[in-house]
Amino acid sequence: MYNHKPEYDESQKMRGEAAVVPAGAKSPGNAKKTTQTKIVDSFSHSVPYERQSKRWKELTEAVTFCISKDMLPLHTVEKTGFRRLVHKLDPV
Repeated sequence: MYNHKPEYDESQKMRGEAAVVPAGAKSPGNAKKTTQTKIVDSFSHSVPYERQSKRWKELTEAVTFCISKDMLPLHTVEKTGFRRLVHKLDPV
């Protein structure tokens, strides 16, 4: 940021233009309306563990760490390959 101020400012400007419009708000021009599912909600629908159990918390933390550390898109958890991997690691 400090070494490339003009480039940083331009990237922030582009991020602002690409910002997601909140659900229910009117979108300017042809901007797409999108909603993003929270990662916790994504897991709560398909995991057979109680949300307060130690195992659920461990799995959620591990996947969250993987996604954030490797900078993966959140929709990774919805893909067939990822779901199959998790099921093989922790079959129920």
